[in-house]
Amino acid sequence: MLFKSTAVLACLAFAQAVPTTITEGTLTDLIARQGAEKFRDQLPGCGDDPTFAPKSGYKKEQGKKVPKDGKDDACTTGHNSDHCWTEYYIVESEIEYNNWVNSGAAIDCNSTSRCSSTDIDLGQTCESHTVSHSDGGEWKILDVAIDGKIWEGWGLKAGNSVSYKWDNSKSDQKTVCTSQSARNQCTWEDDKCHQIWYAQRDARLYGYAMRVCNGKTDSKNTQMNEQKSDGKWIRGMEDFSIRLPINKLVGCNAKCEEHNYPEPKPSEPGRHPFTADW
Repeated sequence: MLFKSTAVLACLAFAQAVPTTITEGTLTDLIARQGAEKFRDQLPGCGDDPTFAPKSGYKKEQGKKVPKDGKDDACTTGHNSDHCWTEYYIVESEIEYNNWVNSGAAIDCNSTSRCSSTDIDLGQTCESHTVSHSDGGEWKILDVAIDGKIWEGWGLKAGNSVSYKWDNSKSDQKTVCTSQSARNQCTWEDDKCHQIWYAQRDARLYGYAMRVCNGKTDSKNTQMNEQKSDGKWIRGMEDFSIRLPINKLVGCNAKCEEHNYPEPKPSEPGRHPFTADW
């Protein structure tokens, strides 16, 4: 339990984590070899060609392919056998929490034996991401996917919303925001002064960008030259991870005089296979 019996949290949907089933030798080994910073909140764009990236930790066509937006996939170039594009696959996901943050709200229960907080409006949370010389194509694809099935089962209920914003399609900085309009309330049964804390809850998605072409290449410089199940040719795969905001977990179990929240940072165990049905 995250909260003691003296602190009651109401009105917050909390999805259960699915048991971890990570295939051996995937992203963990790759991060150890190349450094975690390469995979933190980054998405390969059109200037970061998977053809020449370090070898992926995933198998070809592993996971769920993100559906393309409209006629073309992202980063489309060339003609005939050298007509190429980038496909995005999501393989695993996990829930992450930031540490507890004091919301600033304080409630003095000294005048009564039972008191409650007023409704807590948790507002908007945003995450920023970088891409390499993006033409906007990969984010148009993810925009459609995220707006559809990706949030199901992660605690976004009626009254919550997800919004996206970026300056223009050439920008290398993208921002994803969640507006949480659902309200929460704390109830105490003592005569103490209490403060409300919260921990930001995010979903991290792990996957890879795959560079695919109509034909086989004779070049020796490509990372791969393997055929897909649909007959197209893979020239390279590049791993990524991105973090998307979901909502905030409210903590009711802190007195006003406490400078740190008296419970550990929340956690949900491990990664699990990404299973969204587009």
